[in-house]
Amino acid sequence: MSALGIPEADIIKLGRWETAYVMKGVYRHSMMEKEENSKREAAEKLRNTLFS
Repeated sequence: MSALGIPEADIIKLGRWETAYVMKGVYRHSMMEKEENSKREAAEKLRNTLFS
């Protein structure tokens, strides 16, 4: 939702999170995984471009 531009306060209300800290704690791990996957994909594409 954040990536769609929805304000954090609205995300907290919609998810019924008690605080932003709780919300971020729950999703931090999955966001880190997504970022790592994106980095791996970019590295693979660059590797293929440079060494093909």
